[in-house]
Amino acid sequence: MSDFPRAFDFMANHLSLLLDKTWGHLVLSAAAVAVSLVIAIPIGAWLGHLHRGSFLAINVSNVGRALPSLAVIAIMMGLLGLGFANVMVALVILAVPPMLTNAYVAVDGVDRDAVEAARGMGMRPGEVFRRVELPLSVPLMFAGIRTAVVYVIATATLAAIAGGGGLGDVIVNQASYGLPGVLAAAMWVGALALLADVGFGALQRAVTPRGVRDDFDEHDNKPGGDVHTRPIRATLAVLVVLALALGATACGSDKKGGGGKPGAGKPKITIGSKSFTEEAVLGQLYGQALRAKGYTVALKPNIGETEIADKALTSGKIDMYPEYTGTTLSVVAGQASEARSAQDAYAKAKAFYEKRGQTLTAPTPFFDSDGVAVKKDFATKNGLKAIGDLDKLGSKVSLAGAPAFESRNDGLVGLRKSYGLKGLKFVPLQIGLQYKAIDTGKVNAIEVFTTDGALASGKYAVLDDPKKVFGFQNVAMVVPKKLLTKLGPGFEQTVNDVSSKLTNEAMQRMNAAVDIDKNSPADVARKFLDANGLLKG
Repeated sequence: MSDFPRAFDFMANHLSLLLDKTWGHLVLSAAAVAVSLVIAIPIGAWLGHLHRGSFLAINVSNVGRALPSLAVIAIMMGLLGLGFANVMVALVILAVPPMLTNAYVAVDGVDRDAVEAARGMGMRPGEVFRRVELPLSVPLMFAGIRTAVVYVIATATLAAIAGGGGLGDVIVNQASYGLPGVLAAAMWVGALALLADVGFGALQRAVTPRGVRDDFDEHDNKPGGDVHTRPIRATLAVLVVLALALGATACGSDKKGGGGKPGAGKPKITIGSKSFTEEAVLGQLYGQALRAKGYTVALKPNIGETEIADKALTSGKIDMYPEYTGTTLSVVAGQASEARSAQDAYAKAKAFYEKRGQTLTAPTPFFDSDGVAVKKDFATKNGLKAIGDLDKLGSKVSLAGAPAFESRNDGLVGLRKSYGLKGLKFVPLQIGLQYKAIDTGKVNAIEVFTTDGALASGKYAVLDDPKKVFGFQNVAMVVPKKLLTKLGPGFEQTVNDVSSKLTNEAMQRMNAAVDIDKNSPADVARKFLDANGLLKG
């Protein structure tokens, strides 16, 4: 229960973070609603006017409601890659059905006597549509828009899994923000959905012609009553302005770098970071230092594991991201050969990237490898010092780790080849939850990063890896060669200046400040950079 009140502390202490994520959330939601309005309202209203196409407007369109948005996003990753467009397509598929169905039913259900009376007055079909059917259908039509807006805002949290940004970045990233941060972001999404429902309800009432509104209220949401042409013109204007305004919010303004600094006039860059604490901190460290030098930097955190991060890089969704040299060789390059040293791993990783038209900045001094840890009392009781010692425990060992760990050569596959461990049971968990799993006794071994802040507590023993399954894992920024040239020497110098300060002790301390002390990665990075004089212009 203590996490719930701490969520409000998180809101107070990280207001700028939440506001920034809220803006991204609203931009994505607004764009999806705007596109859906343009598609659904004209089609639904015209089909209703013709009294045809009920199967399309109701049955077929509602297939969109049955499609899981998460599945749509996953499918779209293969077609559109990561980012804004992918998630927007999924949200449009979700938003169109209620808009289309309500628009059709609203116009199709207009009182036939009112329509016949208008025709008897000499109105043409187009005039009947504009001056009679549309005004009478406004309440029900707007109810569909209102429903779709709430659906979209609530579902836009899924954008985080495909690099789409928004409040979902906080909700799925417990490793960086803790459970209070997850709860805080979830409450913000709920509040946004509630405010949208109330706001669009008020807008629905405001744009409904008065006679229609009174009759709509009196007759249990059945349109009827007097016809007013002026309110319908206002209604159409509101719909057009709404579509334009909501779509236009997607075009934010970028902050330009200051004149006289290395980054002045250079291209805007997007730095990605993977879905765990250390990468979130690294992204902030490089991003803030580059901004101080006048570069225009957008950060895209929580983009996923290595395979997704590399796809985002090669597809142009991000311009660069910090990567581990050993992971480059085993996962990105798929090389089975082992590096002989940290320098050898860096040289091989750099050679691989340069064949693809990319390169690496200088490596960090800190060396962060995957590892296997157990609680110290468990290690003492069972005489565990190295990973191979787990083999004697057979099926008694349950190891929790990230899902991708199970299928990697520098993960469970390599451990079994080198150390046996045939009876070991693997439990896939989101990064950041493994410590809770071992502390509560659900597992007795976990995948860790050797610079994890939690390891500083002294409760855990990291088992030796004498066969170097996990390789050498220094960090360097992966960046396309052409972009590096455009950014000028000041870019690489700034990145290397930051990297040179990142020792094992410094990274473990910063990771602990996020994971244990519940500070945000942005605050932790800013304090480190300031203390090391790396925020000077």
